[in-house]
Amino acid sequence: MQWWSSIFVAGAVGGMSPELARMAVRAQSGEFAVWLAKLVNEPSFSIAVPVIASLGILLLLALIGGLVAHYVREESNGKAFLLGIGAPAFVLSTLGAASSNDDVTKFTSVIPAGTAMNGSSFPFSSAFAQSKTEAPPATVLLDVGAISGPCVECRVVLQDAAGQQLATQPIGAGEKQVELVVPSGAATATIEGVGDTNNAQFSLSGLAENQPGAGGTVDIEVSRSRNYLNDFRYLLGNASIQPFDIELKQSAPATQ
Repeated sequence: MQWWSSIFVAGAVGGMSPELARMAVRAQSGEFAVWLAKLVNEPSFSIAVPVIASLGILLLLALIGGLVAHYVREESNGKAFLLGIGAPAFVLSTLGAASSNDDVTKFTSVIPAGTAMNGSSFPFSSAFAQSKTEAPPATVLLDVGAISGPCVECRVVLQDAAGQQLATQPIGAGEKQVELVVPSGAATATIEGVGDTNNAQFSLSGLAENQPGAGGTVDIEVSRSRNYLNDFRYLLGNASIQPFDIELKQSAPATQ
């Protein structure tokens, strides 16, 4: 029997089939082109990552389908093909069902003063909420010059511990700073509406303690970075994920 007509290959082709069909639909609808267009100003490597990730996902699904057909010891190539479709299709449908169609909001930590930011390094970005429970500062000054250029409907939303909205502060296009007067009971703030960037929610608790002597005002530098893991989340069915994440770094207090 030739290798290309083996049971394993039949199962492998079956394993790739659902994802190939989905990729064809995305390509025909222009969805994949829209994702790549968001990276047009990024280095060529940044654009290559989603393409390489697509190939990696196809190979993984082929391996799953081929192994299923092989270990079931199916003798018919047609049945092996159908067996190959089964397991990967179940995985993809489960991941697709778990994906939300709403804007993606990531819990993001505020990097303390004096700590280097991740920048656009591969592949991780900060995504952990602060665990401190101290009282929030009276005022938060956000340096938003790095993100406000493409802003049309950018804003900062302040919420209480139950997630109820307390106040909203718009961010205008080209604006350099946004001053947030923190209302009583505010626990978190969410930066929303930045182009091609996931929303970022961060804790207000403990910020003032990290910046002593600042007169109740905390200065935070806001930037955004490419997160390559978002490519995999997008390719696995999360259509709402964006390629960029917001990063927050607390500025050092002014010396007296």
